[in-house]
Amino acid sequence: MTDKTFTVQKQFLVALANRVFKHGRGLLTFRSPLIEKPLLKVDREFKAREVIDHDAFASSRKVAVHGDSAANEEMPSWKDFTLALQASGAIKPRNWEAFLEWLSDVEKDSKSPEHVTNPVAIAIDTNVAYNRLFSRHLDPAWGPARDFTILYSQGVIGEIDHHIGEKVGREELRRLYLAPRHEPYLDQLANRNSLETRRAKLAQNEIDYIKKEHRAVPTPCGAYQGDKEAFDAEIARSYASSVRDRTLSAYMVTFDQNMGDHAKNAGLPRFILEPPDEKLFSGASLELALPALIHDMAVLFGVLVMEPFDIHIWGEWAGKTSADYEAERVRIEMKDDTPIVDVFERDVRLGQALLTQEATWTG
Repeated sequence: MTDKTFTVQKQFLVALANRVFKHGRGLLTFRSPLIEKPLLKVDREFKAREVIDHDAFASSRKVAVHGDSAANEEMPSWKDFTLALQASGAIKPRNWEAFLEWLSDVEKDSKSPEHVTNPVAIAIDTNVAYNRLFSRHLDPAWGPARDFTILYSQGVIGEIDHHIGEKVGREELRRLYLAPRHEPYLDQLANRNSLETRRAKLAQNEIDYIKKEHRAVPTPCGAYQGDKEAFDAEIARSYASSVRDRTLSAYMVTFDQNMGDHAKNAGLPRFILEPPDEKLFSGASLELALPALIHDMAVLFGVLVMEPFDIHIWGEWAGKTSADYEAERVRIEMKDDTPIVDVFERDVRLGQALLTQEATWTG
């Protein structure tokens, strides 16, 4: 029996979920081959159900890593899992409403007479990119056409770029994928991007989005040397220096308390976003967030197994290109006799034809 594969943009995951719901029963279940319990279950209303908790995740991760340092580096952490949930847009930061009020005040301030010649800018920290603040949270709510200039430090770019490029070899990865049943995963994931690189590529997608959809301006900063805390202070100082040179009024946004202090010491007003309440994970609506969530989880874990029908959703695979990363594509793999294979193939053909036609119209 052969496998049928589809390399598609993440939006096709909604069509896949709908086809499985139509032919299957119960919940959609998403697993990692390395985690004993399901990571997540989704009901027909696209709500998250039975989200794995910290203790169950940590216990399974400990077994998978089995004290091996190389395995530990390539095994996604609880932070990776919760960041995927938050970065999908399904779960908002704990102080989200306060942030929106703060941003509205900043926007009003930008229209005051004193800022006619001294425009307002939002300066971003590196973690804003990792949390996908603009593409997954802010712009869907507000729309990208705002009155802000977005400043992105070359230090932020350097910090992300510093983590892009590492590969993980087959023998290293075998220390994580130990069981004979893991051999097919090694064939796809070995000699591909390391977990650290995959994390950074997701953040790079956010930077690319900001450059494309916003009035985004780079600011100079020294080179990243690996000392993150010292470099955070350097990024804050570089923003303060740049806005003085450009006669801008800058406000910094970060998810990190220490960076908030660095911004304050540099004389920058700032807002510190707080992590969401983990109790809200179960029951969260994924109606809009499902494609982003499953895409990011597949990238971070390398592959997800979707049940029923044992469908594999690859976020990393042999032959994946930079263009696949930029377009946020996944590879969907199912057996030829899967009940939905033919109808999903038609969905893909029609969807890709429409995307091609839309690109022709807008191009």
